[in-house]
Amino acid sequence: IQELLDQNQIYRQEVVHSENICIDALLSYKHAETIQKKIKAEYEVSVIPELPFERGDLCVILGNLLDNAKCNEIRMEKEQIQYNKGCILIVIENACNDKFINYDHDRYLTTKSDKAEHGIGLESVRYTVEKYHGTVEIEKKESIFKVTVFMYAK
Repeated sequence: IQELLDQNQIYRQEVVHSENICIDALLSYKHAETIQKKIKAEYEVSVIPELPFERGDLCVILGNLLDNAKCNEIRMEKEQIQYNKGCILIVIENACNDKFINYDHDRYLTTKSDKAEHGIGLESVRYTVEKYHGTVEIEKKESIFKVTVFMYAK
């Protein structure tokens, strides 16, 4: 019982205090996974309590990007979320190993064996960002995989 209580306590730690309930809750929940996987994570968040974006859309974007960042053997990631004058910038950066990068024309492909259940995360992010006339930029430089999202309020 104590082990279950300890595991539950990990998910209750609030690691970000931006006053935006959606972002704080999602980052805190995902941070628990970084603890369990022994990933070093850094957060830089500067937002207002009520963002002009649908909460569900923010969850799709952040959830998918954070899940992707945790899918490799190398244990470092950095999250930056900033809001200013109707625009939001989200940058998720993680160390990566080339064996985890599959690229086909203009898309990154999943490296997971169960391809039917995986591989739609970045496409979901792109689709959601387009609703706000935003951009998604994906970069792979040396051992760093970086996704930058920029969106405008409707």
